[in-house]
This record gives sequence, C-alpha cells and structure tokens, in this order.
Amino acid sequence: MTMALITCQECSTRLSDTANSCPECGASMQTAKGRAGLSFNGKLLLAVAIFVIVVWAFR
Repeated sequence: MTMALITCQECSTRLSDTANSCPECGASMQTAKGRAGLSFNGKLLLAVAIFVIVVWAFR
C-alpha cells in the first residue's frame, strides 16, 4: 500500500492522505479526501452575496 502526501488547506503542512486531521493545526482532512463543495455557511454567505448584488444592480 502506497501513501501519498497531501497538503493541509489550512496551514500547508504536508501529511499522509490517510490522516483524518492535520497533526500541525488539527484541521479536518474531509475536504482533501473528496468531500467537495461548500459548507452550509459557505452556501448561505454566497446566497446573501448574490442577493445583495442583484438588489443593488436593479435598484
């Protein structure tokens, strides 16, 4: 079994692709393992930003 190294998105530490969290900063590696997409908070922020832009454009 080969292990690949991945980079932590939070602190840029190199770690094993089998790690559940970064040993340096503790960030979860779920996104690095394929959980793509925005979190609920990210989607909410994006929706609010789009709403504000649309309202501002058509005022």
